[in-house]
Amino acid sequence: MHAIMSKSAPPEGKVAFAYMLKGGDAASNADPYAPRPPADGKWVHDGPRVMVMNAPTIMALYPHEPDRTQPYVMFPDTPYAHLMIPVK
Repeated sequence: MHAIMSKSAPPEGKVAFAYMLKGGDAASNADPYAPRPPADGKWVHDGPRVMVMNAPTIMALYPHEPDRTQPYVMFPDTPYAHLMIPVK
């Protein structure tokens, strides 16, 4: 998370886990720095979840379309790509 907040590269060869039990919103699933959704877009609303970061082999198995009901990759094709796994 430090890498994305400081706009620097994530540490190589290290997998990270995080959680957000309250959920959250993002302006874009493609652009980690988008301040608002595109004119024809909507906010991405995610519920409670765990996240796996810096694990490209695992992320290759999942879709990139946001879905609150199943795992998907957020910020695909960026250094900040991470797997979003919903929890109840």
